[in-house]
Amino acid sequence: MKSYICVSQNGIAELMSSVNKALSNHYLGDAKNWLRCYTDECVPEILALKTSGLVNLYSGLDIVRIAAHRKCQVLDGAKVYFTVGTRTRSGSLRA
Repeated sequence: MKSYICVSQNGIAELMSSVNKALSNHYLGDAKNWLRCYTDECVPEILALKTSGLVNLYSGLDIVRIAAHRKCQVLDGAKVYFTVGTRTRSGSLRA
């Protein structure tokens, strides 16, 4: 269990720092819409920017687990994950 937590913690940190590199225009557009909603409600821009993309991390543990199992980089796993989500239009199912 301890090793799983360590792998998950490191993978989530890696994903958080680079998730936008894995997202298609569809997911980036959603994040921009959330950013606009937050700033329209007077949320400070730096906070709105950080929170607008959190929805894309909902699947973070799945992505990290898949990447570890397939022995690939987390970012590569995320690219595949989000590409499949875009093509199958299943993004709203996971959110």
